[in-house]
Amino acid sequence: MATHNVQKTGYVKTQTLLFAVFVSFFVGFFAGIVLTILKTDQMPTAAQQPANPQQRQEAHATRILQLEQETSANPKNTAAWIQLGHLYFDTEQYTEAIRTYRVALEQEPDNADVWTDLGVMYRRTKQPEEAIKAFDQALKVDPRHKIAMYNKGIVLIHDLKDNKADVESWSRLVAIDPQASAPNGVPVSTLIREYSASP
Repeated sequence: MATHNVQKTGYVKTQTLLFAVFVSFFVGFFAGIVLTILKTDQMPTAAQQPANPQQRQEAHATRILQLEQETSANPKNTAAWIQLGHLYFDTEQYTEAIRTYRVALEQEPDNADVWTDLGVMYRRTKQPEEAIKAFDQALKVDPRHKIAMYNKGIVLIHDLKDNKADVESWSRLVAIDPQASAPNGVPVSTLIREYSASP
């Protein structure tokens, strides 16, 4: 009798096997549909996909023209001045960005982000002393402005060759954010060690 039970449990009925195959097929089919729907929802539409460089350039030119018209018609529209400055920044029109950011800052002098962007533009136009002044102004407005601290350190080390002041600026940054890192992912604390060791 025991042998008979082992033989019975050693096989699967055809009906049970067909049911298991059907359930597996149904589950797989359903999972495929769900994954296809989820994947389709995550794919960017044609309107969301990045334009080619020429289309992007044309879009920037159009938007710059619109903002120039807006700032001309409404010179007190600080947001438009800032957006225009950002577009000049993005399109590497640094002198125009400086001019535009200066107008925005006359209207909104406590905008640390714009002071920081102005500092970057001064650096790009090879005016490191003006860049430092802009970063210092950003830090006066917001003493914890991490980007201003980092960029000030960049100008000090690369443009003004002042390792000591650079390390001081970055040390303040690391005191606020121990995990701070450069755009390339190198921790600022590592940069401090490297530049502290160099003459």
